[in-house]
Amino acid sequence: MAGPDRKNADDRLALELAAGKTVADAAAAAYVSERTAYRRLDDAEFRGRLTALRGEMIDRATGRLSDAATKAVDRLVALLDAESETVRLGAARSILEHVLKPRASESGETPPQHAANSHSSPVSSNGHPASEPLAGLMRLIGGERGPIAACPEPE
Repeated sequence: MAGPDRKNADDRLALELAAGKTVADAAAAAYVSERTAYRRLDDAEFRGRLTALRGEMIDRATGRLSDAATKAVDRLVALLDAESETVRLGAARSILEHVLKPRASESGETPPQHAANSHSSPVSSNGHPASEPLAGLMRLIGGERGPIAACPEPE
């Protein structure tokens, strides 16, 4: 059975490897030799712990990204009430683009940004005109003026 020092070294090694460090760098951070690190990686139990740690790290990162996405949406919605017409229009375009793009791809229609860049009538991927409501929205947010403008950076 491993003593407390080995357990601490193994925990540190697993953490460093899960975070993406090379075996050499992880071994140095855990104060073990590179050969010891490779021996640990040959151990199925250690690899299982490593896989579990990576999964937990990915879950945490996904949670943080979800939180950031919620904040980004809140910012865009708040910008719809900005004093500047340009800022309000940019926020509206950004929101519509992100709402319509997945729906357009599900239905086989050209996403708004492609239709806006084409300088022609919106068409679906099979060459037929896009549905009239979607085509109208696409003209509204992109029209003949070119690609959808990006929303300004928040202060």
